[in-house]
Amino acid sequence: MPALKRKSAPKTKKTFKAPRSSQSSVRSPSPPPPPEPPQCEDVETDDNVFITIMNDCDITLQKNGNTCATATAAAQQKLNKKFARKDESFLEAFVQHVETYTDDNEAFVSLLLPTTVELPPECFSQADSQLQDSIIKLLLQCEKVQPSLIEMLLKKMPLYSENETLQFKNNPLLAGNGQGGIVNIPRLILNQMRWINYFVKPNEVAKQLLETSSVMNAQITCDIISFLPDVLMNLGDHSSLAKDLCEMLNTGSGDIAHAVFDAVANMSVSDETAEEIQELALSYLSTAEPEQIFHATKFLLDTCTSVEVGKRVIMALRPHLDYPELLQSFDSEDANIKLMTKRLSNSVFASMNSKPHIFQAWMAVIDLLTKDQWLPGDLIASIQLCNVLNVQQRKLASAQLVLKFKNALISKSCLTRCFQETAHILEDHHKCICKISQTLLWNNDQRLKIVASKVYILLLLHLDEGQRRDVLAVILEHIGSVTSARPLEVDSALKVLFRVARERPEYLENYFGSLCEMTEHLNCMTLQQVRLCLAVLSIMSTQVQHSNNNKNTEDVSCQVEDRLSSFTSSKVNIEVIWTAARFISNALNCDDEDELMTQVSTRLKTLNFHFRSDPNLWSLLFQEICVAAIGNEGYAKLSTSTIKQMKKLANDKFTNMISREPSTTQHPAQLDMTARFEVGSSSVRTICFSRSNPSHADNNILVSLCRFVRSVACLETSAEKSVVGFKWLFDHPLLLHDERYEEQECFNELKKIEACAVLDNLFAAINWYRELVSVFSWQRKDGTAGGSGGDDEELSRDVMRHLSRVCLLQSRVMRLLHKSPFYYTPAALDDSNHYPTGQKCSVIKSQVKVAGVDDDDDFSCVGLTSTTTSKKSQASGKPVRKPAGGKKVKESSPSYGFYAYNEQTCLVELSLDVSGLLRKPLQFGEENSADHLHLKELHLLLSDVANKMTHVQKRAKSTPFFGSRGVDVSKAFIKLDQVKTDDFYMRLIDLTPNLCTHIDAIVSKLSSDPQQREDDEHEDPYAASQFSTTSRKDLLNNEVVVRCYQYICDIFVKITAWIEANDNEGTVFLKFSEAVSQHQKDATQTNAVRNLFSYVERLLQHLSSTAIASSVVKLLCNILRIIEKLKGGEKRSRFRKIICKGCDTILQKDWSMTDTGPASSAMLASVFSVMLETSIDPLETVEQSLKIILCGIIKGDELNPFRSEEEEELVVYPCATKQNFNLVHMRCLEELVKESVKIPTAKSVSSRANDVIDLLLRWSESVKVFDLLIKVLKVISNKNMLGPTFKLSQAFIDNFMKKGINICEMMFKSSQEDVIRVLKCLQASTRQLQHLTCHSKVTKDAALTARVPTLKRSLETFVFRVKALLTLHNCHQAFWLGNLKNRNLRGEELVSQAAPSSDENVSGDDDDDVLDHSQSLSF
Repeated sequence: MPALKRKSAPKTKKTFKAPRSSQSSVRSPSPPPPPEPPQCEDVETDDNVFITIMNDCDITLQKNGNTCATATAAAQQKLNKKFARKDESFLEAFVQHVETYTDDNEAFVSLLLPTTVELPPECFSQADSQLQDSIIKLLLQCEKVQPSLIEMLLKKMPLYSENETLQFKNNPLLAGNGQGGIVNIPRLILNQMRWINYFVKPNEVAKQLLETSSVMNAQITCDIISFLPDVLMNLGDHSSLAKDLCEMLNTGSGDIAHAVFDAVANMSVSDETAEEIQELALSYLSTAEPEQIFHATKFLLDTCTSVEVGKRVIMALRPHLDYPELLQSFDSEDANIKLMTKRLSNSVFASMNSKPHIFQAWMAVIDLLTKDQWLPGDLIASIQLCNVLNVQQRKLASAQLVLKFKNALISKSCLTRCFQETAHILEDHHKCICKISQTLLWNNDQRLKIVASKVYILLLLHLDEGQRRDVLAVILEHIGSVTSARPLEVDSALKVLFRVARERPEYLENYFGSLCEMTEHLNCMTLQQVRLCLAVLSIMSTQVQHSNNNKNTEDVSCQVEDRLSSFTSSKVNIEVIWTAARFISNALNCDDEDELMTQVSTRLKTLNFHFRSDPNLWSLLFQEICVAAIGNEGYAKLSTSTIKQMKKLANDKFTNMISREPSTTQHPAQLDMTARFEVGSSSVRTICFSRSNPSHADNNILVSLCRFVRSVACLETSAEKSVVGFKWLFDHPLLLHDERYEEQECFNELKKIEACAVLDNLFAAINWYRELVSVFSWQRKDGTAGGSGGDDEELSRDVMRHLSRVCLLQSRVMRLLHKSPFYYTPAALDDSNHYPTGQKCSVIKSQVKVAGVDDDDDFSCVGLTSTTTSKKSQASGKPVRKPAGGKKVKESSPSYGFYAYNEQTCLVELSLDVSGLLRKPLQFGEENSADHLHLKELHLLLSDVANKMTHVQKRAKSTPFFGSRGVDVSKAFIKLDQVKTDDFYMRLIDLTPNLCTHIDAIVSKLSSDPQQREDDEHEDPYAASQFSTTSRKDLLNNEVVVRCYQYICDIFVKITAWIEANDNEGTVFLKFSEAVSQHQKDATQTNAVRNLFSYVERLLQHLSSTAIASSVVKLLCNILRIIEKLKGGEKRSRFRKIICKGCDTILQKDWSMTDTGPASSAMLASVFSVMLETSIDPLETVEQSLKIILCGIIKGDELNPFRSEEEEELVVYPCATKQNFNLVHMRCLEELVKESVKIPTAKSVSSRANDVIDLLLRWSESVKVFDLLIKVLKVISNKNMLGPTFKLSQAFIDNFMKKGINICEMMFKSSQEDVIRVLKCLQASTRQLQHLTCHSKVTKDAALTARVPTLKRSLETFVFRVKALLTLHNCHQAFWLGNLKNRNLRGEELVSQAAPSSDENVSGDDDDDVLDHSQSLSF
């Protein structure tokens, strides 16, 4: 192992030199002789070797301070000269005399102290001093006597181990040291040795020092150990000495650990010894004191010389860097323990920052940690890695930490503990942590957003005031980005502030002014963001008031209210939310129940003054109270007494609003009113009529009262634990216009304003009953109302009765819309409360005829209607104009009113709990039963679920929720947006057994009652003259049965698509499979997945429409993909064959009797795509399918590529025609390109000849199919085929040049004929593509012409690659340039002024294979 570290030897002190004259021949006058030494009694006059030599060197020895007549440098030179001529006996005698002289402590100290130089002042330079080197220091610089003298000095050091300090008052050098003449002799000896420039025997000196240290006290021992690296001077291997030092860790005092680690770190040891020392240091950590852990950790990190060594050391060091455990393992009363742990973490961070290999080692160790191995110290280390100086390293560490959070490897407890117990360590990195949190918050992964919110909360709760200010500034910056494209960033930031304000409002009290600035962004916030923002301000205003001892209580509230809008019709939501938030905050901060009731009463009186009888304001207020204090995401829980008081007030307000007396003012278009559906007095007012015209529905009141119903039901449930007490609303009669206005003859005679009033009233009634069904379905489970009592059973019957009324009213509206002479569109309902869209619902803006399901009152089924082509009408509402000049009006295919996704904006949203009604069994017939679903209710519920799934899919893809007319459809699914995607799909999976039961019932119904209809019966199903009442009824019922069948299949398709995208472990798919198997009584297999596939496979035998056929094969394909994904990509041949066979059977069926051409084309595209995707050999399937289709639609054509096989008995695909062949052609090209991408390159396979031949055969088959698809363009070339052909052909040729041409080069010598055959086949295709480019220019098609340059570039590249291939193998004679004439797609020559261009042809050796020159490529 190389040297761990080496300290440089101390520099030699500068010596004094007398200045020389400028002329060397003239000597300067000698200095005057030194004065005679004073004859004091302390002057040494002993005639021994030591004193004699000292005198010869002009040194006078005295106990109170030695003197020298010359500079010590000159004396040093004299000493060296004298010792150089002496033998060993003399040197030994000299050292003995020195030792004898030092027996006297005063004389010994005098030798260790500086020597006084007695020279005239003019002989001293400014840099020289009168006090110079001591006698011992001069002697130690003499190599002859150095070893013996060091040995003598080290022998004397233990004599002072017990009494290190002595006092010498008579020595003038010590008199002014400020310590009263006290000196530490052992340290004085070491200081003399530190000035040695070179040790003659460093190893012996080091051993002597180590032996001496064993008998000295801890402080001197540390000084000796620290001096060892300077003695050794990093020469040679010191492994033995390093081991001896490490043994002192276990035997010596703990105070010497830092000296040992520092000394060993600066010694040269072998690799084996270094590893042993590191193991000793790691074992020492388990019993070390806090201060020593720092030195051991620093030593371990400093001695890591490579990434591998660092990984090994860090992995062993990790448990000792678990700072929370480290804090708990020591005495908690120790005030310095936090300072020590912070110093330890700073040491680790310094090693990361300064040593790249340590950074890489930490990164590698953290990357290997599993979830169970993560410790708080690892998280702190990871955060420190993200805060290093190197930008590139910082990015790598941040990406690693984000990935760890994304994979959920860092537990919530680890994160929380890290901040709670070691915030003093993280406070230096709080800005880095904020940047990491920003990165997490900007990520699209919801899990990372939750982690970011958690980190921000912990920062605010556990950091000091200064750091908290910086964190709060970052959070407010997130809120200020509300106008950016990341709205979830604002949601998370507001939730952080809300959480901190609720738990520790005093932490944010000093920043209340900054928090109030959030109101500047209210105009851009969503409803949820406004609620959170105002809730934070409300909590903080209450906290500030209590902190000020209720002084100026209104000033804080006014500070917020001044920033809010006033009570206006367009911005009322902000004020209402603030009012509810203030009400709840005051209620939560009041401990006295009586005082609370008094405050509530006072507040309600104030609200009565402001709100009066406005249903919109009161409904918004009660809704906000329910959301804040009762809902799932409520931030405050009110007491039961407060909720009951609010419930009583809400009931009173609601009852007063629906019981108002009718206006006495008569409107010119007022309709006769009557009570409908329930027995009751007609004088009781209903829910939705305006004051100006008591017979015309007002959508604003409707929305408000529907909101009122939800709020009252929520308060009732919270107070009474049941909604049965609110059941009286079910028995309330519906005041509506007289039924005679809904008769066909009467409705046609109504004026426009009266007809609109009738339709508006019906829409209002529908929405009112939909709201009641949603409200009273909250507690429904398994088809019951949540219990077995009589009230619950009665509630269940009421829900089903009202659901039937919804279907009946919707059918009646559709019949009236179909017969109405006016264009009409219902007003969209806006209950989103999205600021600033608090404006009330719009009235009828335009009249556009809508189409959908209609039904006569006598029918219990849901019918169909056709949608005629409509024009946007003028506001006058004139009757529809007939087309002029016998121009026909094109009729579109039947549509389903009230059921399409874009039509939900005019309807009240059904809650997700309503879908629980699908658990009821299906009943065909006219008998009414509360325990069964009828066909119309099933159709309504399934369409609602399908629309909800569409919305969830759009929400997941962040798709704008806009319909075809620019309507924001997202406002129709406000309740659904509060449900998580995973919860939504899991609830649908719970309904899977019931949906399968409905499928079985539908299949049984369709099998027992097949449709018997002719072609002309499909043109107008509403022509009453052609059908009897019973026939029409059966016809419509069958249509709805088929539609329900399709809905269920589509629901299963979307469920499996979600499972495929989100279920990586297969648990959800297994649950779905078990749910399907649950209802199968005849399931023969124990495997739930096989039962699922078998069940869906049986549906292939019962396909009633093309849409159902498409859905079933898509469902099978999704199941297959999930199975193969869970099996690691292994292909399931048996399942694939079943699906392909089913697709082939569907394509062979004639659907012209049941569906229109567009529907058949859509089915062809989807089923054919599934057949290619699930085929074992896609290219063979493409070729076989083309043969079947082309022989059916262009039979007898000379250009048919399969003309020779027309006489064979082939199956027929009736749904494939020339008009929709482009769908098949494009899908074949896409599959061909996909297969060409899958072909590996020659480098990726082994060098065996068979493997390369296999690749050539695969390319040969691909080129053959490509040539076939291009030849088809000569016969069928509609416009929709040419664009995809340009794009996909270029992709195929590019893939061939990347992979195929290399294989041709490798196989040219051994398989020349095969290669030539492939190239000639592809050359023929490229000629046709050249003709296609000419065709695009002739037709002047801009879309096609734009693709020509890139395609021709690929064709030219292909030509040059072929030329290079032939030239490489000396076959350039088989290649020549030719002129190509302009031809159309069928190969006929065109007269053109375009200049011909060059082309190359490929031929074999036989002249018969040579192509005509006139067929060369042209550009």
